[in-house]
Amino acid sequence: MSSQTHVTRPNSYGTYYFRMRVPKELVEEVGSKEIKKSLRTKDRQEAHSKASLERMAAEQLFEAARRSITYDKASPTHITKEALTQIV
Repeated sequence: MSSQTHVTRPNSYGTYYFRMRVPKELVEEVGSKEIKKSLRTKDRQEAHSKASLERMAAEQLFEAARRSITYDKASPTHITKEALTQIV
């Protein structure tokens, strides 16, 4: 696991945020360049605990996006004309 916490400094109200960049190859599938979410706490220690849970959720999202991309590439709409000729 990465040692990065992905916790950003509190906003003007003192609330911490989770922030993580989306890998370039997944931006189109995920729909944004980064994930940013309020951790709904003003306590630094609690923010770090919540951020580790958010990081796991983000990693699961990235894995699902990777599987979706792999599935799309394997779908029949991506079969070349030559491959189709060989099948028939």
